[in-house]
Amino acid sequence: MAELIEPVMVKPLVSAGMVTKTVDVTSQAARRIVGELGLREMTGREGFERGE
Repeated sequence: MAELIEPVMVKPLVSAGMVTKTVDVTSQAARRIVGELGLREMTGREGFERGE
């Protein structure tokens, strides 16, 4: 998990895909990590999620 610190400090807006590749976990685990650490996740689906 230490390898995730630098990318998050450089770019506080992360994607689950970036977390998946950086710490070699499943996408489900990556989303859980993003939520537990309180990171801002970019999904590319923001407008869809808000019904726009």
